[in-house]
Amino acid sequence: MGTEGQLRALDVARDLGVTHETVRKDLLHLEGRGLLRRVHGGALPAQTMSYEPAVTARTNQSAEKRRIAVAAAALVPSEGAILVDAGSTTAALVEQLPPAAALTVVTNALPIALALMAHPQLTVHTLGGRVRATTLAEVDHWALRTLAEVRVDVAFLGTNALSVEHGLSTPDASEAAVKAAMLRTAARTVLLADHTRLGRVSVFTYAEVGAVDVLVTDTGTTLEQAEEIERLGVEVIRVCRPVAAGSCEPRPRSPWPPRPASSPSARCRRSPPPPARCSSRRCRSATPAGCCWKEPWSTPTDGST
Repeated sequence: MGTEGQLRALDVARDLGVTHETVRKDLLHLEGRGLLRRVHGGALPAQTMSYEPAVTARTNQSAEKRRIAVAAAALVPSEGAILVDAGSTTAALVEQLPPAAALTVVTNALPIALALMAHPQLTVHTLGGRVRATTLAEVDHWALRTLAEVRVDVAFLGTNALSVEHGLSTPDASEAAVKAAMLRTAARTVLLADHTRLGRVSVFTYAEVGAVDVLVTDTGTTLEQAEEIERLGVEVIRVCRPVAAGSCEPRPRSPWPPRPASSPSARCRRSPPPPARCSSRRCRSATPAGCCWKEPWSTPTDGST
């Protein structure tokens, strides 16, 4: 919990070989001693509201973050302007940008700006302002003034905490103000957040969850959590590890802009050996990039079941 900022009860029960009820009782005892704070599905450190690791130390869930970045890269327009927020998952997105994309990219993160310079076809702008030592993000008046004059096609954002009840939040007031301003600059907003961010609350709330258009996360986020967020009007994309041959695989989605509403919905296709059926009522398998798109189930056209 000291490195990840949270504890998942199911993971503890599995690792220790004990029942979930045993873990629940132990968490109750530790909470009574003021050592942690229980939340749905686990616990958070007592000081969690202000927990914020340095950006250079954010190596947890690196595989999940890369897969999230691969999926989010499919939402990058081939031309136009995008905004990339500071953060470890958004930094992973930079490595996945299409090589032929002719984009104007605005960012408030110095490491991301430097990484973007490896793409000579991009035009890169930073916001300016005070640089926070913890996140290397530009904040305060200069950054906010620049954002007031910026409009982009898609903003790719990160967050410290996401709660259906309390919205999107972060431990620092200056970053909260910048993130709120970023949401106002974009025609479309895409939030990149691995499962450890969900169900958490931090000090400063800067937006409701429904303020974003798309959430790209991993399969550590349960279907129940995803459906709860979808009810707020947010499209949820869950990404997972590549699956073995024979799994149900949706056709890749077209890049931004989205396909017209009249376009046919994605269909699952079978690859040998065919399974009895998909693992759920939704097609939750992998594209070649390992992206687990959450698509409606469609009966195969060959008549198989």
